[in-house]
Amino acid sequence: MMFGVDPETGTYSSWWPMPFGKTMTISLVNNSQYTLNNGTCDVTFNADASVAERLSGPVPSLGYFYATHHAGPTEDERDWVFLSTEGQGRFMGVSHTMSSSQGDGNVRGYLEGDERIYVDGLRTPQWHGTGSEDFYEGGWYFDYGPFSAFTNGAPLEKIAGTYGCDYQCDSAYRLLIGDAIDFQSSISAGLEHGPDNRHPAEYSSTAFWYGHAAAPVLTLTDSLNIADVDSEAAHAYSGGGEPRSLTSTFEGNDDTVSVTDSLRDSTDPITFTAAVKKSNQGVRLHRMSDQSSGYQSVDVAVNGTHVGTWLQPLANQTHQWLEDTFEIPRAITENVDSITVELTPRDGSAPWSAARYEVYTIGGEEAATPVEPPAPAEPSVPPTSPTAGERPQADKPPRLSATGSSAPILALTALGALGAGACALSVRRRH
Repeated sequence: MMFGVDPETGTYSSWWPMPFGKTMTISLVNNSQYTLNNGTCDVTFNADASVAERLSGPVPSLGYFYATHHAGPTEDERDWVFLSTEGQGRFMGVSHTMSSSQGDGNVRGYLEGDERIYVDGLRTPQWHGTGSEDFYEGGWYFDYGPFSAFTNGAPLEKIAGTYGCDYQCDSAYRLLIGDAIDFQSSISAGLEHGPDNRHPAEYSSTAFWYGHAAAPVLTLTDSLNIADVDSEAAHAYSGGGEPRSLTSTFEGNDDTVSVTDSLRDSTDPITFTAAVKKSNQGVRLHRMSDQSSGYQSVDVAVNGTHVGTWLQPLANQTHQWLEDTFEIPRAITENVDSITVELTPRDGSAPWSAARYEVYTIGGEEAATPVEPPAPAEPSVPPTSPTAGERPQADKPPRLSATGSSAPILALTALGALGAGACALSVRRRH
């Protein structure tokens, strides 16, 4: 498991790998009203010189570990956001507590809210679920009671008057180990509170993710506005049906905001050119389209080479606008500064709809250079730590201890681990 609690020994463990390029600092701070008299912290790490290189470069293969916390009351008509950040990374899961502020009717109505995840500036959610308890893989309001599995669970359920719970409280978690969400420039991951985002509640969540904040790897290099005469001429655009106008909405958090644009629907091949950066490590196409007809599908050729099939099975005649993507491999786009894209609708598919294409370069010289996260603030209590410059041995992880006093804060800090590698930790409180 990536984290856990042993109630018999009072041990809290976190086995999230935490890569570091030079040094690591781990601080545990007790901000509660209760004094922690004493405890121990075990830190295990493995030195690996390759980690520093894999954490750097225009498209890093490793990311720093983050745990992003958010707590407070829900807001009407807005999703509760687990994680909202710019940069690149991988969303790995969330731990979440829910406390209803509604004392009548369905006090557990917050569970009717769907999870919705947006990536890389797309206005269409790339993950749209069917309910909060479904996201945590419990179903039917966790009707079989509390449970805890390796990657998901709802281990705590409290009713009114117990443990400070006013009406109804639930605690749940979901780890996206096999279905993590990648993002290259931004992510907004959250869920509704109730079917129409109006169930009042107090939420607290911690999102787990790897990445490089404020270091996106996507660069917009060109855009084509369909049915715009100048834009089509500048991109040697051909194909498509007669222009038409559409006023509709996107699915998701802003499904009441109308958008008007012009578009074409085509059953004939479509061709256009676009600028890219020669130093790219691949190219991504973004399309804005009308999804009122589902299963739109085209064969995609770039510079005369077939690179795959772009299929969009979704259909929605209420919220008709949709944005989706297609990845063009680096082998086709590297060392060129322009591409010619040909989209050929497949036999039997719905007409291919488009109002706009945006072209993004992946990586390259323009990508922001990842940097190490800022060092945490110094703890309030002097820590016990290894001698400066001392490298603890992998088979003998450092064991650190400290004793609390009347002060409400106890800090245990591990310093050192000069070089590169990854670490994990466990904490035990003594009764």
